Amino acid sequence: MYSLKQLLDNDYNPTKYIIKDFMLPGAYILAGAPKCGKSILSVQIATAVANGSEFFNRPVNKGVVIYYAFEDRKESFIKKCSNSMDLNSSVENIIFSNERKSMDAIFKDVEALKKQNNDLRLVIVDTLQLSKNLGDDRLSYGHDYDIIKRANDFAFDNQLCLLFVHHTRKEKADDPFDAISGTRGLTGACEGMFVLERKDKFNQVGKLYIQGRSQRDNVITLFFNSSKTIWEYRDEVATDDGFKLDPILEKVVNLVGDNEWRGSATELASLIDYEKGAISLSRYLAANSETLYYSENIKFQRVRVDSTQRLIILTKIQE
Repeated sequence: MYSLKQLLDNDYNPTKYIIKDFMLPGAYILAGAPKCGKSILSVQIATAVANGSEFFNRPVNKGVVIYYAFEDRKESFIKKCSNSMDLNSSVENIIFSNERKSMDAIFKDVEALKKQNNDLRLVIVDTLQLSKNLGDDRLSYGHDYDIIKRANDFAFDNQLCLLFVHHTRKEKADDPFDAISGTRGLTGACEGMFVLERKDKFNQVGKLYIQGRSQRDNVITLFFNSSKTIWEYRDEVATDDGFKLDPILEKVVNLVGDNEWRGSATELASLIDYEKGAISLSRYLAANSETLYYSENIKFQRVRVDSTQRLIILTKIQE
C-alpha cells in the first residue's frame, strides 16, 4: 500500500504509445461482424507499426509485429500486406504465423522474441476465440475477465500491445460496445476496444468506434477502397481542435518552448506565478506528466541534487 504523497513524490516514465491517441501498451479488442473488413484493418495497423508510417493521421512508434492469423493462408496474408505497405521496406518487422496456439503458447513466443528484439511493439491475435485453450468454451464474466486481465497485465509488463480480433453478436445494440461477443468481462478488463461497423459488405462506408482507459472516446469514419482493398481515413468526431491545456500547464509549455528548462520547483513557481507553493507545483506536474508528454511532447523529470533538493527538468521531445 502507498500513500498519495508517496505516489506523487515518485517519478514515472510516460508510457510509450504504439499509435498516438489510438493504442498504448495493454490488451485491446477489435470487434466486428464477419466479413466486415476487420482483418484488413488489423493488417493495416500491423504494417503501419512495422513501417513507422502514419496511421489515420496519427504518429506511430516503429517496431516489430507478430501476427497470428489463425484463419488465414500465407498467400492471402501477403496480399493484404502488399495492399497497405511497400514490400521493399521493413518487411522483416512483420512475423507471421497461422499455427493455432493457446494464450500460454503465445506468451512464450512473445517472451522468447522479446529477449532477441526489444523493439517488439505489437502482437495481433486473429481471432480471440481461437487463442483460447481447446475445449474451453466457458462463458462467464469471471472467466472472460481473467483471460483479458491476464493478457493486459502481460502486455503492459512487456510494454507492447496485444490486439485481439473478435466478433460482434448478430443482435443489434444501442451501444456498439455492447455488441462485442461474450460477457462484459472482456470489455471490462481490456485497455481499449474498437468496434468496426459496416451496414453490409456492399456499403463502402465504415464507422470505427473507439473507447478505452487511455485514449479519447471517438468515432472515425472510414471508406473502403475496394480497388486497393484497404480502409481509408475520412474524418472523426473527436479532434484536437477543442482541446485546451489548463492555464498552469500552458504557462509551463510556453516557458519550455522548443528547448529544455532546468531549475528548482521554487524557481519554476516564481516564473509562472504559481501561488500555491513549490511542493504543490512539483506534485501537480507529476500528476499531469502524461498530459504534457502526449499533448505537448514535453517530458517531466525530477533529479535529486542532494538530500534536501530536487531539480525539475522539462524537455521538449522532437518527434
